Amino acid sequence: MEGMLNYFVPEDGDSSDHLNVVPLPRVDQLRLQHVKKSFPLPGDFHFRFKTAFEGTYVWLDVVNDADPVPDFNGLVICKISRVQRESSTRPPERTETPKVQVEAPDLIETSEPPPSPTKREEPQAVQKTFNNDLVGLVGEAVRVSTEMADPVPSPTPQAPSAPSPVPPVWFLF
Repeated sequence: MEGMLNYFVPEDGDSSDHLNVVPLPRVDQLRLQHVKKSFPLPGDFHFRFKTAFEGTYVWLDVVNDADPVPDFNGLVICKISRVQRESSTRPPERTETPKVQVEAPDLIETSEPPPSPTKREEPQAVQKTFNNDLVGLVGEAVRVSTEMADPVPSPTPQAPSAPSPVPPVWFLF
């Protein structure tokens, strides 16, 4: 396929597996200007040509119109990228407009008026006294001890004696 430009444009969804082909003019020395003149797509492009390098290949960027175009095993194969030129007109700068805070309407139509932004009075918390009863069992122990105040009568009669030095046993349920 001598005299043909085999190319693909990755940005357009082309791949190197399925190349596009366009004829090139017959000249003694093919230059970038000849390729650009024959290239069918409108716009600005960057041209990279496949060329042999140390047993493999590389993509050589050719940027000057007078530069020669390399070939790869007798074929001119080119990877072409679109070039975006910077626009001469600048986009308008964004300006921030201050946002006005508008109260949203009551879409649920509740009968209660919305809370005013003034400080609301919080209900007073009930004061609790601290009595070292962390799990609420002291009251239960007192109740159980009063229920057991009457000792079980012993089978043998005993003479009245002094109070026992052994402290009472507390049952916690």
